[in-house]
Amino acid sequence: MNSNSMDPSDSSDAADSIVLETSNSMNDDEGRNISILCLLNNKAVNFMEKGEYDSAEALLMEALQVSGLEDDKKRETDSTSPITVLQLNLDAQPTNTSGEDDETSLEILQLINAVSHEACPSCYCPSLITECSRCRPSFDDGLDPFPEAIRLDENSSKVIANATILYNIGRLFHNQKQYASALQRYDEAAEEQGSVADSNNRVRLQLVIRCSRAAVAHIQNNTKYAASWRIYSCNNFLNFCRECQLIQAVQLAKCLNAFAVLLYQTGSFDKGLAAVNESISIIGAAEGNAEDDNLVATCYFNLGRILARMGRHDEALLAFEHALPIRRRNKKEHVTANVAVTLFWLGQSHGKLGNTEQSLDAYRECQQMIVGQLGNEHPDYFTVLKAIMSVYHDMARYDDALRVGELAVSIGCKIFGPEHAEMATIYMKLGDLRCDDVGAAMKWYKAFFAILEKYPQLENNEHTIAILQKMGTVYHQEKNYVAALKVYQRALRVQRQLECAHLQIASTLFEIGQLFYSQNQFDEALNALQEGICIQREILGDDHELIARNLLTISQCLHYMGKLTLALDAIYEAYRIHMLASEGETSVYTFHYLYFIGWMLYMQGDSESALVWYSCAERFSDEMINVYDVNSTRITGWIHHGIAVIFVHRGDFERALPYFCKGFTANNDRIRAVSYFEMGNIKLMRGNLEDALKCYSAADRLYQRLGESSMLIPIEGATLWRFELVCPPAACVA
Repeated sequence: MNSNSMDPSDSSDAADSIVLETSNSMNDDEGRNISILCLLNNKAVNFMEKGEYDSAEALLMEALQVSGLEDDKKRETDSTSPITVLQLNLDAQPTNTSGEDDETSLEILQLINAVSHEACPSCYCPSLITECSRCRPSFDDGLDPFPEAIRLDENSSKVIANATILYNIGRLFHNQKQYASALQRYDEAAEEQGSVADSNNRVRLQLVIRCSRAAVAHIQNNTKYAASWRIYSCNNFLNFCRECQLIQAVQLAKCLNAFAVLLYQTGSFDKGLAAVNESISIIGAAEGNAEDDNLVATCYFNLGRILARMGRHDEALLAFEHALPIRRRNKKEHVTANVAVTLFWLGQSHGKLGNTEQSLDAYRECQQMIVGQLGNEHPDYFTVLKAIMSVYHDMARYDDALRVGELAVSIGCKIFGPEHAEMATIYMKLGDLRCDDVGAAMKWYKAFFAILEKYPQLENNEHTIAILQKMGTVYHQEKNYVAALKVYQRALRVQRQLECAHLQIASTLFEIGQLFYSQNQFDEALNALQEGICIQREILGDDHELIARNLLTISQCLHYMGKLTLALDAIYEAYRIHMLASEGETSVYTFHYLYFIGWMLYMQGDSESALVWYSCAERFSDEMINVYDVNSTRITGWIHHGIAVIFVHRGDFERALPYFCKGFTANNDRIRAVSYFEMGNIKLMRGNLEDALKCYSAADRLYQRLGESSMLIPIEGATLWRFELVCPPAACVA
């Protein structure tokens, strides 16, 4: 579909075009020249209104030769990049008149569009609902308030005639989406016309040129700096026109609406809201005039978009409901596009308000229009499928959400490719949908992570942080510590860039510290844990349970670093804080502190003190067995093992044996392996070689299942061999 046909302001009636008149005080030669320019220009306008752009271009280029402009200055039509043109213009313009910093609040969808331009298949082709700035002309948001070519009157001055011809050439390129060439010609028209507003006609022409230039420049280069200049330049000029009352009310309303769109696209929602409301108040509730009706619908549509971005969804819903019936009544070719995009936004507003049924109905109707006009392998079809999937998720219809989401992936991969930025959000949502299946969820999260590697600018949002943390948790559970550390460190970087809550950063630092600890990188672990605990103490104070838990891990790091006294001090302090924070109430964490104090004392050679703490932990385990499933934790097994080993060192085998036997039933292969090994030692010392061999064999099988081995088992096997036990049973161990 031709974008020119999508604009509600199109008209083949020459009377609707802008006609410029100026003083007729000129000499005869200049008058004849102007007459020729007028004839060529107006014929070209006729061709443009019919969409016959080749014929129009030939006439306008001939007019350019007649005017002498082409001889004065060699102009390149498409060799200068749009960014270079913008920079040349910006050098002479202030970037912000108010001194305020227009902060832009971008969601992940806007970030995706920002990085998708180079490869976006929907760019420069019809598109109904995408937010991509290059696709925007495909539906009517009023960004281009003067889409008509300009006719000349024989009384026009030479300056007006030359500027008009240059402008019309720019408009011709604009309508054909040759934006770099259009922008260059608009700039030349502005330069030729000059900045002196010595007549009403020159003022009107300046306004038309500036508005058209702003529309194209916004499509070509959506940077905050350039957008601020465009809003400054046009808005100041519009204020001048408003004060002098030099343009009609409808034209003023169109301009205000266009500025509202520019402000909306750059995140200046309050200013955009004021502009579009003023536009609505000027145009009023126009009835009976199709063009005015279209403008009313466009203004209400933009009002809804701005309100939606401001989170005022109930008001946005009313605006979209006002625009929709007007757009349905329109019989022009672009009605499907305008209705479809309004339905899409209407569905979003219903969804935000929890009206899931109404949201689904709006999306489905939008989907039908897209398929009918653009087919089912178009970016807009992909976008609306993602929206429908989200609604199904909100309705707890997870199977339907999964079905639609997988369909969207298959279509998106055909259109964009599997690692395109547009695929990021669908992977993220599918991963969340498969939370019941860790493997399936990780498949989608890994696909999302691959896109982050390619487009790092997408990571700066809280959704990405949540996914990275989920991935880190799964990798940690799988003992893939390197991968877990990578995603947690990335999550930490994003949290710091977004200036997230300090406690969230501290929590991520704690996870990073745990991962370094699991890899025996104790210095790095200690650095992360200490940074996290400093943040927690600053916010929570010194006696909070989170401080105690971090101190527990810090004490273990210090122990393995050989700083034994500091390690004991840290674990005692952790236990003190825990008991203070819990006001003496015991919990499953109490059990952990008791065990680790005993373990640390035993490792430092104080077996008697260790036995006291182990015994306290064992009693706690017996008392809390019906409240907490502590018997199934590996710590319970290690307590029994620790007590048994202390009894063995005392030579009290009878008291040690029951604790080792408890280790056989532990729900942990490593505890069972160690218990079998120690039991084998006892049997060996008692001379029961056959039972010892059985215990060593059982321990060896468990270590092999863990993918580990104990060098002590072959040594003991060799001992059995020397005792000349029957060869086959001993050989497997030795």
